[in-house]
Amino acid sequence: MKISRVQKIHVNHLDLAPQFASVLMGIGNTFATIPGIVSPVIAGYIIKTPPTAEQWQVVFFIAAGIYLFGALFYGLFASGELQPWAVERNDEDKNDLKLDGYKNESYLSE
Repeated sequence: MKISRVQKIHVNHLDLAPQFASVLMGIGNTFATIPGIVSPVIAGYIIKTPPTAEQWQVVFFIAAGIYLFGALFYGLFASGELQPWAVERNDEDKNDLKLDGYKNESYLSE
């Protein structure tokens, strides 16, 4: 189940901006690492010796709230559409001849 979730995340980066997918993945992984660093510290403040079930419930509810927020945020704002900032634009000032998406440089060989 975890493998299928991870694969969907990788595909979304490719859908948003194929040429910038690696940068988006790096930024996303950086933010995804932060909870793994912060959560033991937060759990350490919540759970006292001897630990009780109520203290672990607080930790669980915090984690569940964060996951729920992330799922709602993704569900409301995520898109699989190619983003406008990721589209290459042709510079029309260069007077490049185009033929079926490829540069026609045959005029240079004269």
